Amino acid sequence: MKKIIFILIIIISILIIIFIPKDNNYKEINISNIEYNTYDYLGYLVIDKIKMNLGFYDINDSRNNVDQNIEVLKSSKEGRLFIAGHSGVGKVSFFNNLRYLRKKDIIKIIYKDNIYTYQVTDIYKEIKDGSINVKIKNKEKVLVLTTCDQINKGYQLIIKAVLI
Repeated sequence: MKKIIFILIIIISILIIIFIPKDNNYKEINISNIEYNTYDYLGYLVIDKIKMNLGFYDINDSRNNVDQNIEVLKSSKEGRLFIAGHSGVGKVSFFNNLRYLRKKDIIKIIYKDNIYTYQVTDIYKEIKDGSINVKIKNKEKVLVLTTCDQINKGYQLIIKAVLI
């Protein structure tokens, strides 16, 4: 029994080392060096904590497609931005590291030479069924990121951030 517990502790320790990022491994992205319009991007999603700098296209652009890039989803209200992306394996798995975000982390959207700063307020998972349920206060300006949950198959990870 002691051997089994010892082996489990070793396995868990190895998994923690492999899958939990060290914050000091990430360098802040210098926003002033982003080359705009490199691929006709409408804007950029920037998350320094996980060293993410992804361009996104206009909602009506054929490249605004989760199978090619990250995808901006239609929203019924102004001031609300929903972005979906793949995680897992493959060349379009742009959202793999979203699972390392925590409440109070900062996410930036660069759009038309403006920087919009959001702070993560909610992180949760729900069954993947083609829709997402997000509680948003009446006039709250939010950014919602969603992707497949790599830990719990059949679920999706949802990250809500509020404009600060």
